[in-house]
Amino acid sequence: GGYDETRLVTSFVAAYPYSDPEFIVFVTYDEPNRAEGHPRATAGWNAAPTAGDIIARIAPILGVKRNTDADRLSPFSTQEALR
Repeated sequence: GGYDETRLVTSFVAAYPYSDPEFIVFVTYDEPNRAEGHPRATAGWNAAPTAGDIIARIAPILGVKRNTDADRLSPFSTQEALR
């Protein structure tokens, strides 16, 4: 292993449901392209949204219901989501 300043690998791990985590999703991209309209090719712009898409598709199959109770989110999460 090592670090190569000429290559880019992004990754993101999500645990869900957030109220009582039972599952995780790990997404990694090797040499991701910058998505159109996005300023960077970082995990926040590619791996994290992909993890969200995967969870949205898989959670119903696993019987995990979507919880949109914003009162249970931390103030930081709520502020970030509103930006």
